[in-house]
Formats: sequence, C-alpha cells, structure tokens
Amino acid sequence: MKKLLSLIFCIVATLTSHAQAGYDFSATNSNGYTLYYKILDPIRKRVEIVNAPGAMGMWGGYSFNGPFDVPATVENGGITYNVVSIDVFFMLGSAHGGITELTLHEGLEKIGYTTFWQAPLGNSELVIPSTVTSMGGSFAQPYWKASSVTVRMLNPIPTQDGGPGLNVDLHGYTYAKNLKIIVPTDVTHAYCNNVTQSPGAGWPWSYYANFYREEVKFGPTGYISYYLGTENFLIPAGCTAYIITGVTPSGSITTPDQAIVKAFTAGKIIPKQTGFILQGTPNSTVIYQPT
Repeated sequence: MKKLLSLIFCIVATLTSHAQAGYDFSATNSNGYTLYYKILDPIRKRVEIVNAPGAMGMWGGYSFNGPFDVPATVENGGITYNVVSIDVFFMLGSAHGGITELTLHEGLEKIGYTTFWQAPLGNSELVIPSTVTSMGGSFAQPYWKASSVTVRMLNPIPTQDGGPGLNVDLHGYTYAKNLKIIVPTDVTHAYCNNVTQSPGAGWPWSYYANFYREEVKFGPTGYISYYLGTENFLIPAGCTAYIITGVTPSGSITTPDQAIVKAFTAGKIIPKQTGFILQGTPNSTVIYQPT
C-alpha cells in the first residue's frame, strides 16, 4: 500500500509540474505532428518538448497514429535549437492511437518520467541514443505490438533514473516474449549491478540481467581480437575462439616463431580479462550473451 500511495503521489506531482511547464513555440515535425517546445537555454539553443496547451486528464495532449520522429533539432524564428529533452505525460493508452515506429536521435539527453507510459509501440527495435542519461519511468508498461522486441542501449553506463516511479518496465502490458536488450561491449556487468530503486516502485537495470546481449562485428577477414575486462565470454554458435598459450622458437632469425594456439568451440566460456582471437563469418554481426 505504501508503494502504491508513493507512486500515486509521484504521478500527481508530475502532472502538476507538467501543467505548469507552458511552452515558448510550436513546430511541425517530419511526420506532420505539431509539437510544443520550451526553451531551456537560449544561449546554447537547447529546448525540450512539453505538453500540448490545454492538455487535460491523464495524458499530455498528443495522440499519434503512425510513425513518430522525435526531432534532433527544430527551427523557430530563424534560430535552430537542439532538442535535448522530451518531458510529456503522454499516457497513450489504446484509446489514443499508437506509435507504429518511435525514432529517437543522438543529442537527446532526457526522456521524462511517464513520457511513453503505456504507449502502443510498433517498434521491433527501439534505439535509445548514447546521449540519454535520464529516463526515469519513461517506458513504463508499453503496449508492444511486435512479437519480438530488441531494445538497443547505446549508453555505456546504465542511464540514470531521472524521476520517480518505474525506471523501465520493458516487458510491457503486452509481454515482449522475445525481449533482448543490446548494450555496448563489456558493459553488461555495469547494467546488471545497477540496483537503483526509485521512490515509487519499479525495476532497476539489474532486473533484466537475463535479457542483456552484446554484439561482435566481423570484418572481411572473419577474425577479430577480443578482450573483456568485466565479463566472461560465452562463445556463440558459428564461432571459434583461439588463445595463444605460448611460443615455439624457430631457432632462426629469418624464420618466425610458431605460436602455440588452443581452440575453443561454441558453447565454451572464455574467462574475463583473457585476450583471444575470435573467428566467425566474414562481414557478419553476431549477438552473444555475456556470463
């Protein structure tokens, strides 16, 4: 009950702050939607997307039926501003249409509390830019439309909870059965050890420990040197890892020494802080699960 009351209080406080936000100008995005902006810093030309004027009830006055592109920049009065925040209480339930494809751009720093709470999202892949450092409760209980969902986190550290309530609830109301969260190389450990609990309730990044994946991209040779400082490496299917365990001297300055190499096949684990050479299909990308 205490958690519920706390969450209700946080929602009321958020609604109050949104209602007081106001806006400085409006502009139409590439999808034809009119968005409202508040200038955060006129010198550095930074703005955020806020509630539509006259927004009433439990949502921010926007309703989408189609793709929605959160612009990286917006122009007003001959000045180009950088869009660094979107802080709207959307509450896009099923009665309010849906976003068939949500696009976020590098440069976005904050996704406000409840901005996409219960939003119908059609993305099979959602990319969270590396510049996002605040996303408290931004994606609470989305209605995923795709049967398989990949959330790609480009930030090398767990994004900080920027408000009360849920950090993220990526499972959603329509449970993403094939959910994968792809993070940069060697940072799964950081996400798995983030146990921040926000004031209302919710899931810290550590809750999704079994869903994190990383990627390795092979070039035209099909070989890449690899080293993980904080994670063990479970060799994925179709790959072979090689560790140099020693060198056999050739005895001649004109003949190269011979490396002593041990091969490890798919399913084997290479311990952290061990350098190795990984072989895979040339020009391919392989998703693996750190251990």
